[in-house]
Amino acid sequence: MEQAIGSLVMAIACISYGIYCVINGGTHHRGIGWSSKEERPKGYILAMTLYFLIGISSVIYYIYLNFIR
Repeated sequence: MEQAIGSLVMAIACISYGIYCVINGGTHHRGIGWSSKEERPKGYILAMTLYFLIGISSVIYYIYLNFIR
């Protein structure tokens, strides 16, 4: 029985949105809307770091629950 399928869904969503933002060269900022990485470089780097960190940690958590434990 698979556990924590939501973790896998969250991982796919975060990594997919991160890849979308990298391809289009920007990210969405609350209250501002879409901003390019040239307009807000610190926000872009922070957002990409968070998207990929959450995505990768969710994949690791899913693997841990279903294959290691």
